Amino acid sequence: MPRGRSKSILQQIAEDVPQYSEDHLNLGDDVITSDKVQENLNFRFNKIRSKSFDQQSFTKRPLENYYLYPFTPEEEKNIWSEYVRQFPYSSFLDNELQAQIDKFQNDDFLSFVETCDVNIKVMNKMEDHMDQVLTSLSSLVLQYNNISNETKDFADRSKELIEKEEKYSHTSREIQTFLEIFESLDRITKALSNPGSKLIKSESFMEILDSLDRSLDFVNSHNDFKDIDTYRVRFRHCMTRALTLIKNYLCNELKELYEVTARSQRNKKVSSSRDVTLDILPYYEFEQYYERNKDYDYSFQKLLNQIIKRVENHKEYKGLLDDIMRQYFKTREYVLKDYVQSSLTSLVNNNTSDLLTFSQGIISLYKKIVSKEQELLKQYLPDTEHVSSYILTEVQGWYKYLLEPYHDAIRNRIIRSTNISTLCQLTTLFQKYYEFEEEEGMNESLDVENINWGDLFEPILQDAQTRLIFRIQIYVDDTLMKYKASPEDLRIAHRRRNSVSSSIAQNGNALDTDFPDNNFPDLYPPLGKALTILSNIYDLINSVVFDDLAHYIVHCSIQILKQSAYKLASIHIGTLDAKLYYLKNLIVLQNQLKNFDIRHIRTEASVDFTSGINEILQTLRNGEFLFKYNRHGGLIELAKQSVPKVVNNMIDAKYEIELELNNAAHELLTECANSVTEPILSPSSIKDPLTAYQSLKEKLQSGLPKIYQEMNRYVEEERISKFLLDNLCNVVVSMYENFVHQIEGTLRDGTTPDAEKVDIMEVETFSAYLTDLVAHLYDDDEADITVIHKTEGNTAIHDDVLD
Repeated sequence: MPRGRSKSILQQIAEDVPQYSEDHLNLGDDVITSDKVQENLNFRFNKIRSKSFDQQSFTKRPLENYYLYPFTPEEEKNIWSEYVRQFPYSSFLDNELQAQIDKFQNDDFLSFVETCDVNIKVMNKMEDHMDQVLTSLSSLVLQYNNISNETKDFADRSKELIEKEEKYSHTSREIQTFLEIFESLDRITKALSNPGSKLIKSESFMEILDSLDRSLDFVNSHNDFKDIDTYRVRFRHCMTRALTLIKNYLCNELKELYEVTARSQRNKKVSSSRDVTLDILPYYEFEQYYERNKDYDYSFQKLLNQIIKRVENHKEYKGLLDDIMRQYFKTREYVLKDYVQSSLTSLVNNNTSDLLTFSQGIISLYKKIVSKEQELLKQYLPDTEHVSSYILTEVQGWYKYLLEPYHDAIRNRIIRSTNISTLCQLTTLFQKYYEFEEEEGMNESLDVENINWGDLFEPILQDAQTRLIFRIQIYVDDTLMKYKASPEDLRIAHRRRNSVSSSIAQNGNALDTDFPDNNFPDLYPPLGKALTILSNIYDLINSVVFDDLAHYIVHCSIQILKQSAYKLASIHIGTLDAKLYYLKNLIVLQNQLKNFDIRHIRTEASVDFTSGINEILQTLRNGEFLFKYNRHGGLIELAKQSVPKVVNNMIDAKYEIELELNNAAHELLTECANSVTEPILSPSSIKDPLTAYQSLKEKLQSGLPKIYQEMNRYVEEERISKFLLDNLCNVVVSMYENFVHQIEGTLRDGTTPDAEKVDIMEVETFSAYLTDLVAHLYDDDEADITVIHKTEGNTAIHDDVLD
C-alpha cells in the first residue's frame, strides 16, 4: 500500500467532500459562521503561505470595484438576491461575512490555485498513464481473443479426432465380434456333426445353443451383409441340428425307460432294494430317472425347455416337440397298458349289473390314473405354472386317449341299458364335472386341481344323453301311447292323503318296467310318467333338444288323455266326472309346463299324398279340366299337381295345451249347464213355464252344490273351482235369458192360454238369485274347511296320545 502524503492539501480536499442532500448543502461538519470562516482563513494563511509572496503585496480590493458595475450597490444586491433565489439552498455568504472575508489577503487563494494547477498536471499524467494501460489491455484482449480462437479450433479438431478414434475403436470391436460369430460357425458345425449323446451331456452344449441364438439374432438384424442369407441358412441348420440331437436323445431316454419298466413287468418281481408294488410299478423308473438327472444340464426338463422356448418364435420346431410328446405318451401308453387292463377287468368282475356303480368305479379309477400322470408330467415339463396352450392340448388329448378303454366299457353298458332312471342318474353323474369346468374356465398350470374333467368325460356324457333321449322316445311311443288302462288307473285325488286305496299301488307295472319313478301319483299314470320324465331331464340335455322333446311328449300326453283316459273315465265314472278328471289332468299338465323354459317350437315334417289328387278330382268335378289342359301345360302341369307335398307342422306345446284346456273347460261348463237347466230346455217348458221355472230352481239348489263339490274333489286349486262355477252361472243366466225370450215371444203371439199365471223372475233378478246361491256355497265351503282343519288337528293329538 503506498504511503500517504503528509499535510497534503489535495488529500484534505478529497477527504472534505461536501455532503449534498435535498434539504441543504453541507460544506463541512459544522455550520459555517463568520467566526469559523475567520478562524479557518487565519489557519490556512499561516500554514500554506508561500515564502515568495509578501503579506503586503496583497491589498484589499476597493469597495467600489464591483463586478456588476455600473450597478449601484443596491442594484447589485437585488441582482444577487434574484440569482441566489434560483438555488434550493443558500450557497452565498451574506454581506457581513463577505466583508470579513475580503479583509484577508489573497495568498491563500493563490496558493490554492497553484496547488490545483499542480494537481491538474499530476492528474493529466495519471490520465496518460491510464490511457497507456488501457491500450495495453486492449492489445492483450486482442491477443487473448486470437489465442481463444486458435484454441477453439484446436479443441474442435481434437474432438473430431477423438470421435473418429472412438468410431474406429467401436468398428474394430464390432468387426472382432462379427468375426467371432462367423468364425464360430465352422467350430459349431464340426461339434454338431459328432453322433451320440456325448455332446448333449457336455458342458459346451448349452454354450453352443446360446452362441447359435446370438448368431441367429445377429444375421436376422444385419440383412445388408454380403452373403448373409447363406450364413442365416447355415446357422439355422445348426440350430435345427442341435435341437434334433436333443429330440433324439430324449426319445432314446424314453425308450430305455420303457425297456427297463417292461422288463420289470415281465419278471413280475422287483429287487428288495426297491420297495414298490404293482400299483406304482409304471411310475417307479420314471421317478427314479428324474431324481438322478434333475440337477444336470442334460436333464429331461431342461433339454425339453430348450425346444419349448424356441417354438414361440419358430413354429418349425413344433414338430420336434410333438415328436417328443408323442414318444412320451406312447411310452406311457405301453407302460400303463397292462395296469389299465388288469384294473378294468377287476372292476368288471366286481360289478356285473349295476351301471351306476360301475360308472362310479370307472371314474374313481380313471381319476386316480390321470392324477398320477399329471404329477409325473410336472416333473418332465418345465415351468408347469405357465404351460403353453398347444402343450395343454396335447396333454388333454393324451388323457382322452387314456380314457378310451374305460369309455368302451361304459359305452357297452350304456347301449344295453333300458332303464330311464338309471340313465338320468348316469347323466347327472357326468354332467356335474362338465358344468364345474365351464364355471372355472381355462387354467395354464399343470396342477391336479386344474384338470378339465368335463372335457374328458364329455364323450361318455354325450353317449348317456343320446341313449337317454332314445329310450325316452321309445318309452313314450311303445309304452305310454300303447298303454292299456284299467279302472284302477282312475285315481281320484282327495284332499286327504289316506284316501287312496291300497289296491291302486299294485297298478302300473307295465309302466314301471323301464321307468319306475312317478312324482305325480294322483294323475293318470301315463301322464304322471311323462311329467316325471320331463322334470328329470330338464337340466340333463341340451335346451333345444329338451324343447323338441317336451313338445312331443305334451302332444302325446294330450292324445293319451283323449283316447284313453277320457274314454275310460266316461265308461266307469260318468260323463261329468270324466270331463272333470280330464280337466284336472290338463290343468296339472299346464302348470308343470310353466316350470320349463321352453323357447323353441317343434317342427314336424310329413308327406301329403292326397292334396294333389284331391285338387285334380275337384277340377274334374267343376268341368275345368279341358280348359286347364289346353291353356296351362297339359299333362305336365297335371303331373306336377299330383306330386305329394311336404307339409311342415309347427307343434307348440304351450299353445296346444292352452287350446285343449279351453275346449275342455267349455265342454265341462256346457255339460254342467245342460244338467242344471234341463227343465227349461225341454220343449214342454214353453207350454208350462211356471212348472219349468220351479223345477229349475229346485235343480239349481240341489245340482249346483253337487257340481261345486265334484269340482273341489277333482281340482285342488280353489280359485279354479270358483272360476269354473262363476262361468257356469254366466252360462246358466244366458240360457235362462233365452228361456225368458221364448216365453215373451209366445205371450206376444197368444199361443200361451194361461199367460196371466206366468210368474217368473226377470233375468237380472235371476242373476242376483244365482249369485246369492253361489255365495252361500262359498261360505259353507269355507266353514267346512275350518271344521276339517280342526278335526284333523284333534285326530293328530289323539294319535300322539295313543302312541
